[in-house]
Amino acid sequence: MSRLRPIAPGAVMRVGAASVDVAEVFRLKTPGHAAGVTRATQLCGLVWTSRDEAWLEHVHVAFAAPRSAALGRVVAAEDGAVALALASAGWSVFDDTSWRALTRSDALRALTGLVDALGELHAAGFWLGGLRRRHLALDVARGALCLGAVPRLSVLDPDDVEQVWRDLRVVGELLF
Repeated sequence: MSRLRPIAPGAVMRVGAASVDVAEVFRLKTPGHAAGVTRATQLCGLVWTSRDEAWLEHVHVAFAAPRSAALGRVVAAEDGAVALALASAGWSVFDDTSWRALTRSDALRALTGLVDALGELHAAGFWLGGLRRRHLALDVARGALCLGAVPRLSVLDPDDVEQVWRDLRVVGELLF
């Protein structure tokens, strides 16, 4: 079983050949997982760690080469940790105050991008086990959302439509 890498704001850690400087940490309720947003100067935008080797393998497959800007792409890996590149810098852990400050058009564009990303992930055969706001990252300057943490990523059961709806529930919350 992989070891869980400590992720703390201001901590510099190595993931493969990448040096990761953690800016913010996601609040995750799933034991054995940690996630953080890196500083904008780094080549990677996210770092995820887990003790679950099967989960790490799912991350490698699901995020090998995503097309959506709301999905990261694995750029480095090491025992128990992965670093992901994002389409742009400027991401921060989601917070309601920043979300409410977005214009209506920026919020709708962000939600559209998130729904497209979820569709790509589902089409690749994975689901998130119920996406929550605490799992999202927000780029206020661009009005964009991305998947900042996926602690319950698993293989999608094509016969279980409920799995897709649970991932999309967060979109309804944010629209409200």
